[in-house]
Amino acid sequence: MRIGTTVLYRLSASDVDLITIRRTTAASVSNRAQRNPPEWPAGAVAAIGDPVVVGELVPLIVTRETPTGDVVSGHALLNGSDTFWVGAAAFVVDEPAQPGEATTLSAQMSQEVQQEIAQDRKARAR
Repeated sequence: MRIGTTVLYRLSASDVDLITIRRTTAASVSNRAQRNPPEWPAGAVAAIGDPVVVGELVPLIVTRETPTGDVVSGHALLNGSDTFWVGAAAFVVDEPAQPGEATTLSAQMSQEVQQEIAQDRKARAR
């Protein structure tokens, strides 16, 4: 893998807590800015985005990896105005990524296809 590669990262519970605590809503910002005196500093930037959940897969742009390639760090792209810094995530390929781990898009797709095939087989066996 190379720096700049986009992989998939599965959000952990602590990630969700950190992202959620720093986010607000546009309505909340507007409400606080309209108070007298305003409770929103002029020029302050808010992190606004869709709610995140444990286990959600998000793109992660790799900015650093260990020499062995088994741990990566980088910026997770969220559906909102912010990103999330992932300081260290185990990089897995041969098994499904668990919360706090990263994997390649092709490995994740392969795992999902295998799960769909298994579900189809079970459905047909009924």
